[in-house]
Amino acid sequence: MTDTNELGMLLRRRRKLLGKTLADVSKASGVDISSISDYERGAKQPTSGRLIAVCDALGIDILKELRGE
Repeated sequence: MTDTNELGMLLRRRRKLLGKTLADVSKASGVDISSISDYERGAKQPTSGRLIAVCDALGIDILKELRGE
C-alpha cells in the first residue's frame, strides 16, 4: 500500500464486502462517521490509532496490507 487513496479504497471495498455502513464501522471502531468517510475518499489520512481501530472493525490485518501480502 502506497498512498492515502489506496488505503481509502481498501477500507471502502472491505466495508462494502461486509455489507456494513459507515455508522456500523463508526460504532465498532469509535471513530466518527465523517472521519471514516474522509479516509475512504482519500481526503484525510488517519492517525495510527484510528487506522488500527477502523481496520480492526473491518477485520483487516493492516500489517499484512502494509507489507503487500
